Formats: sequence, structure tokens, C-alpha cells
Amino acid sequence: MFVIQEGLQFRITRKNEEVVASIGWKNVISMDKGPITIMQNGEPILKFKFEEIDFI
Repeated sequence: MFVIQEGLQFRITRKNEEVVASIGWKNVISMDKGPITIMQNGEPILKFKFEEIDFI
């Protein structure tokens, strides 16, 4: 299982808002290496983990 994170850092447009160029980023993070923690100012704010659960 993977977490895919994408974003747009900035774009260059013309007066009519046509996108001339853009630079973005994309990360693919494997979940099999353990939980992922999102931090802000050195403090954890979100944690993602994968667990298998047996349903009855």
C-alpha cells in the first residue's frame, strides 16, 4: 500500500490565465516501512498507519 502526495508549488500564466509553465512535486510513500507522521513546528499533527483487521 502506498500514500501518493502531489502538489503545485507555482505556475506561470498569461493575462488570460493560460498556464505557460508549472513546477510541482509528487511523492509516493510506501506504507510497509511503518507509520507516517505529519509534523508542524516539530509537533505531530497527523499519523497514518496500515493495519489488517479481521471482519466477522
